[in-house]
Amino acid sequence: MLLLESDQRVCVEREIERLASFREWKVWAKSARTNHVHVVVTASQHSGKTVRDQIKANCTRVLREGWSQFADRSVWTVGGDWQCVNDEDELEQVILYVNEAQDRKDRDNQ
Repeated sequence: MLLLESDQRVCVEREIERLASFREWKVWAKSARTNHVHVVVTASQHSGKTVRDQIKANCTRVLREGWSQFADRSVWTVGGDWQCVNDEDELEQVILYVNEAQDRKDRDNQ
């Protein structure tokens, strides 16, 4: 298993923003971690599966273009979780989790 280094995580987050802008999606939060990525996005005309798969495909492309160790191997697991957010309170909680809770978990484990 390859873990994403800092510059690779930045590249993934930039690609999420680029894709969202191109598709006219609203990115509420994003957090590329060493071994997974969280994204909160509004893409009303697409299923969660479609959004997830497009993000994974585009981020795979930029990682493979930038780093040879990704060239001949899978970058992500098959599938991946996605959930629909149904109201503003839930959206606020999900954004908070993506932006802050992941970092708090890292600090708590040190």
